[in-house]
Amino acid sequence: MDDGAARLEKLRRRNGICLRMPNWLGDNVMALPILRSLRLCRPSEPLTLLCQPAYAKWLEALALADAVIPLPRRGISYFFRLGGVSYARPNLYVTFTNSFRGAVESLILGAPVRIGFAAKRARRQWWLTNLPPDRVDGLHRTAFWHMSLGVCGLSSGLSDEPIPVERRSLGKSPSIAIFCGASNDRRTKCWPVEKWRELALELVALLPDVRLLLLGAPCDVSDAREICRGLPDGCAADLAGATTVLELAKVLCRCDLAISADSGGMHLANCCAVPTVALFGPSNPLETGPFYVAPKAVVQPPNCPPGGGLPMELIPVSAVVESALQLLAQR
Repeated sequence: MDDGAARLEKLRRRNGICLRMPNWLGDNVMALPILRSLRLCRPSEPLTLLCQPAYAKWLEALALADAVIPLPRRGISYFFRLGGVSYARPNLYVTFTNSFRGAVESLILGAPVRIGFAAKRARRQWWLTNLPPDRVDGLHRTAFWHMSLGVCGLSSGLSDEPIPVERRSLGKSPSIAIFCGASNDRRTKCWPVEKWRELALELVALLPDVRLLLLGAPCDVSDAREICRGLPDGCAADLAGATTVLELAKVLCRCDLAISADSGGMHLANCCAVPTVALFGPSNPLETGPFYVAPKAVVQPPNCPPGGGLPMELIPVSAVVESALQLLAQR
């Protein structure tokens, strides 16, 4: 760490900083405050983002970096294509991915200082010049990333303000976004479909003019279809798997409320300052809960420890309805 920090101090800043963004949408959203912190810390340095192709248009629209470069298609020649990407080689490379592949990418791109947040396993350490400090239980992932870069002298203040987006004037009839899945397809983080159906029926009964928008990834299509089945005509729209990330952000900016399991959709809604009801069971909301300062409510199973650990199916529908109505009343 000391050698890496010394190299960091000697960097010529001509080619700037390259950030390898996370593979999951939720982690991308949680990393945005780190981009803002780097901008404040080193405002004159070019900032380049390497990201999964699905996130490129959305990250470009946020205008937080000088360049956004989609990663090449995965395959046997992936690293050869990555090495052929045409842009000025960075002096500093930061990878958010917790993988051996992310560590190898850092070496191929030729940065003299390579900072990673991967777990401290030997085969990942070989490729990186700087490793993070030990994790602190209960520390949010965004705060951990910020603390880790602070050790390297690379962070300014950490802001939890939502990303500025244009939101439409909300009408009398509420629009509620529902994310029934988990963006990394971990079924243990998903609420049972029958509970989502019960919630949808309850919301329609309590809010006759409500508009439900079923959103999510392609892997959520069948669940979204099942939730919509039997609902009154015109009260629900099934958009699961039908939007890009940029389109999804625009849809959320027209919503009064989002209800979601622990997923990328939950983080994106919170990032867009949409009031959010976040459902957590086995995962830890202290570390991966909604980060941005916007109206939100975390719902866990009764008697669940603050750090999570209980199954999602123990979350009662009544608790979700109560939180949703409370946030709607504040709009």
